Amino acid sequence: MFALHRKTRRIPLRAVALWAAASLLVGCVGHGPSKNGNSSTTLNANASNAPVEGTATSAALSDALTIPPAPQPSLAASSDSLLASQPGPSYSSILGPSATDDGLDRPADTGKAVARTFGAAPDLLSSEGAPTAAVNAYPPTVSAARALDANIPASEYDLAELAKTLPNDPLELYRAVADQIAVDGYDGVMRGPLVTWMSRAGGPADKVTLLAWMFVTKGIPYQFVRGTLSSDERTRIAQAAATVPKARTGLDPKVVAYTNALIKDGGTFADWVRGLLKQKSIALGNASAPGERLSARHYWIQIERGGKLLDLDPTLPGTTEGTHLGTGDPAFKATAILPRDEFHVLQVRVVAAYDDTTTKTLLEHTDTVPDLAQTPIRVIFAPSGKGADLSNPGLATAFDGALAVGGTNGGSAHLDLRVTAPALRSITLEVRRKDADGKTITVARRTLTDANDSIEDRPYRLAGLTTVLVVPGRGVNAFTMHEQVRALAQFAQDVADANAGKPPPAHLWYPIRIADYVMRDDTVADALGVGTGIRLFRDRPNVIMQHTSFARGSGNASTQINVFDIADNGMGGMSTTSDAVVAANMVRGYADTQIEHDVAEAPSPNGTIPLFATAGTHAAATVMTHASASDASEPLRAGLDQTFAAGQVAIAPPAPTVLAGRPSFGWWAIDPSNGNSIGRMSGGAGQDMAEYTVSTRPRKR
Repeated sequence: MFALHRKTRRIPLRAVALWAAASLLVGCVGHGPSKNGNSSTTLNANASNAPVEGTATSAALSDALTIPPAPQPSLAASSDSLLASQPGPSYSSILGPSATDDGLDRPADTGKAVARTFGAAPDLLSSEGAPTAAVNAYPPTVSAARALDANIPASEYDLAELAKTLPNDPLELYRAVADQIAVDGYDGVMRGPLVTWMSRAGGPADKVTLLAWMFVTKGIPYQFVRGTLSSDERTRIAQAAATVPKARTGLDPKVVAYTNALIKDGGTFADWVRGLLKQKSIALGNASAPGERLSARHYWIQIERGGKLLDLDPTLPGTTEGTHLGTGDPAFKATAILPRDEFHVLQVRVVAAYDDTTTKTLLEHTDTVPDLAQTPIRVIFAPSGKGADLSNPGLATAFDGALAVGGTNGGSAHLDLRVTAPALRSITLEVRRKDADGKTITVARRTLTDANDSIEDRPYRLAGLTTVLVVPGRGVNAFTMHEQVRALAQFAQDVADANAGKPPPAHLWYPIRIADYVMRDDTVADALGVGTGIRLFRDRPNVIMQHTSFARGSGNASTQINVFDIADNGMGGMSTTSDAVVAANMVRGYADTQIEHDVAEAPSPNGTIPLFATAGTHAAATVMTHASASDASEPLRAGLDQTFAAGQVAIAPPAPTVLAGRPSFGWWAIDPSNGNSIGRMSGGAGQDMAEYTVSTRPRKR
């Protein structure tokens, strides 16, 4: 049987620099088609390009996701213009941000309540990825780190900086987007201009939105128009989205060896899984043709040229200006703003449930995916009141909760555990999203505390920090390296302050471990594309979380628990060979589960891969397609219902396995339609990064 647990594979956090530096050296990994010969503009910056857990249509939800009202731009257009009214400067806020809000430069913006709650939890904030292990990667001096940052082109991750390098000719901009930004096979505005640029690829709506953003920055009037794609045109888009990029060169040999080892083991895993599912007569793959999976609704841009309207459709490379895909929709009124229902939407909320069956939303934030992409979303609960001490959560009777989105206040709440009528039953964190087709999907539902926790344990479970990162595209390497060296500079400054007798303040850090996982996942997908001819791309926003809480230890000790949680790692493919896409995604799912373990600074022996290795029951593994009554009553099997609700199957050992000295249960969650796979443990989350090893501290009496 294949190697399920290879301890020698782990690369420490400082390997982030290897991935990032390699991408900076080799530039774009070939996701964009070759430049058309008529183009005189090159987008001249150097960046490379999960299973969901519950699904329901928005009509079936009493609280379906809605986007907050968009700011209304000031409209101003000359009366003799052929175009729709053009927006003023505020229109850029509707197109999306020019840079990611990492939340590090504007802590005051989070508001007093959020700042107070975060200020009470410095140890939790450091768990996101303080660069203690990365300090060996570069000279740990403030000046050295800042010098490294200065060498990373800001135009790689900041559209305002990119705009300074762009020409003013709209046709040159059009050719650059059409020919150098690849097309991916998904509908709606999911990445927005910023992530489409960093990915060097986007869906048709995202590509046209990037072009609109460039026109806005250059003061070029334009309007969106809409049409309907034919079946043949949708097939052409799917074929372009299936084009495999060129092999990346210049990667560090350690990265290549690491990736190849993951793919080798993942290939054996994929063969094993497909064999099991075949035995159960579970069909694999998507029967519909790739083009049929795309919406027929299509947008392009018109500008005024020589007293006439000129069509510009950047969807496919080599398209001539003045032409477009689709048949125009005469009922659609040309507009400078895409309809809001074209945008993917994501919501993070915390819900309290009580014994009288009532519920209350404690914290909630809803926004478009482009506005939330790559921005840390943090949910924290810290002890409240005089003398509150996070190092002693067991003594707390009340908590302050806060939600921050980057540097913005997303809300706050107060929770008193002494209230007994109605009694608190559970507190749950939910991440939900709505696609451009209007479906609302529960990506993750994680229990912070519930009725299974004793009164003594509840404060330990509730106290903690959850960081959510939404990743709809690729190409974040330069941005991640920028965040890494910024953290190194701050860390070096803290060391200098400490040596001078000045206590350093608590800091927010960008969640580098999550970014590290994303880059490794991208590298595996690239290698699979070159090796198998199957191009994989994110066709939905991936959601990765990191959760820190506490456990009641023996004596006067409490223990900090860190859990890395891949809520959704899904990718899609437009290949006509559906079975090959399934196999490639299964390989990537195995690799992602190993990467989930590897990005930890001090990984525990817990997780799906070591669980199966310890159980030694691969031949006897159970294929589960629905939850039984015993599953619902068994705490170790909690979370299976979310796997089945998403239309996935679970492959699990026939019984719990003793892992790290305690009974454990885990499973592989497999989507038969596309092969997206991920290892899950009890509760539906990922694996403990360092359970019972991170920090032990005394509890005050």
